[in-house]
Amino acid sequence: MDTKEKAINKVTKLLNEQKFCVLATMSEKYPYSTLVGFYTNRDNSEMIFGTLKNTCKYNNLINYPLVSFIVSDRKNNSLDIKNASALTALGKADIIDNGIENYKIKFLAKHPYMKEFIRDPQCALFKVKVERYILVTEFQKAINIVL
Repeated sequence: MDTKEKAINKVTKLLNEQKFCVLATMSEKYPYSTLVGFYTNRDNSEMIFGTLKNTCKYNNLINYPLVSFIVSDRKNNSLDIKNASALTALGKADIIDNGIENYKIKFLAKHPYMKEFIRDPQCALFKVKVERYILVTEFQKAINIVL
C-alpha cells in the first residue's frame, strides 16, 4: 500500500469514527470557529452539518462560503504528539435545498441524539464540497490530498 492510499484510508477512518469537528468560517473581520456534528458521504467528497439560522455561523456561511474543518483523534495526553492525527478539510459550503430530507436521514443515522436540533424549522443544513484534505500525523508529517 503506498503512502497516498494509506493517507486516504486514515482520512476515511477519522471521518467515520469522529462525530464532531471544528468548523472555521469567516466574517467581515475575523475567522470564527465552532464545534459541529458532521457526516460525510461515501467518497468523503462532501461534509454535511447543520446550524440554526439565527447564528453568526449561518450568517458567515451565507456571506463567505469558503470554510475549513478540523477533525482529530487526539486523546489530550502527552502521547498525542506521536499518536494523534489531525485532518483539515477545505471547501465551499452551500445551503441544502433539494433533497434535504434525505440528508437529514443520513445525518441522523450518525447522530440520532441530534434529532430535535435537525428537525427544528430554524435549522439549515449545509453541504461542503471538499476540495482538499490535509492530514497531519506525528505532529508534523503532512500529506495533501486533492479531490
